[in-house]
Amino acid sequence: METNGNILRINIGSRSIDEYILSIIVELNRGFRVIELRGTGDNICKVADVYVELKKRLGGAIKIIEGNTGTARSRSGRKNYMWIRIGYNPVGWEE
Repeated sequence: METNGNILRINIGSRSIDEYILSIIVELNRGFRVIELRGTGDNICKVADVYVELKKRLGGAIKIIEGNTGTARSRSGRKNYMWIRIGYNPVGWEE
């Protein structure tokens, strides 16, 4: 995990989805209002799975505010990536 101002960045890797959910909820309780989930390669699907599970638990208090997918160069060649930025509002979002 790393921070950039008020945004907490979490790189999704080999940990279980429940471990990521617990970490995210702890950080939301500490005051973060924007969480960025990032994944590459096989972990792209896990980014979506973490969001879906978080949405089940927090409901209308979270929503996707931005996201991107693409391909980036790395030392081992090209890698697909995905990131989504999730906004958190404990009283819910207006529709």
